Amino acid sequence: MPLYYSHPLAFRPLGKMFGDNTNGCGVCGIFGILGVLANGAYALCGIGETIPELVFGDAARERLADIWDNTPILKSLREGLPGLFEGICGECVMKKKCLGSCLAQNYYNTKNLWAPFWYCEEALTKGLFPDTRIRLRQEEVI
Repeated sequence: MPLYYSHPLAFRPLGKMFGDNTNGCGVCGIFGILGVLANGAYALCGIGETIPELVFGDAARERLADIWDNTPILKSLREGLPGLFEGICGECVMKKKCLGSCLAQNYYNTKNLWAPFWYCEEALTKGLFPDTRIRLRQEEVI
C-alpha cells in the first residue's frame, strides 16, 4: 500500500519531483482553483471556514468569473507568485513549482500571504534545509 505525505519539494530527490513519480502530491493548484464552502461562499480554499478575510463572495449572488478576475487578493496572488515570497521560500529554487507548499496554511499561521512555509523555515533555522535548493544571490556568484 503506497503512503502519501506532504513533504516540501525542496526535500525530495529530483526523480521524485518530475516524471511519473510525483503522484500529484505537494503542489498547490492556486493558479487554477477557488474553493466553494458549504454555505456557497467563494474562498481561497477550505480555509475560508476559519479565516473570513479569505472569503471573496457568494456563489448565489456573484459570478465566478467576476470573483476570479476582480478580487484584490486573488489578483495579488496571481501577479505576485512566486516572486514576492519571503524567507526561505523567496530563496528556494523550487518556488515556482512548490508555491510555498500551502498558502492558506502560511496565511493562517502568520496573516501574511507571502510568508514562507513553516516547515522549510524551521529546517533552515536548524541547518537542515538542502543547500542545493537555495538560490545563489548575484553577489555570491564569482
